[in-house]
Amino acid sequence: MNLKKIDKRRFKLVEKTPELIMYECVVYSIMLGCKIKVAYVEFLNQKGEITTCKIFMSTNLNRDAQTIVKYYKARYQMEFNFRDAKQHTRTQSLSGKR
Repeated sequence: MNLKKIDKRRFKLVEKTPELIMYECVVYSIMLGCKIKVAYVEFLNQKGEITTCKIFMSTNLNRDAQTIVKYYKARYQMEFNFRDAKQHTRTQSLSGKR
């Protein structure tokens, strides 16, 4: 699969809203050495034009595209929380040493 030029004929349309168009496909990953489920999302502006495209993946072939995207969003939110907590505790420990 060429990531710079996605052939959407191989993908199945999963969801279409005014904000996004979501596709899914099962492909073979040479790097992982197994099949993966890919969720390809085109984000749209208010005029319906594509502004950004993102690719999400899972090794669980039974997982649907919406769930894959939902898990990635949750994961990034958790990472932001961990980052903020680390920064906060570092600030607290540094201020306590003074």
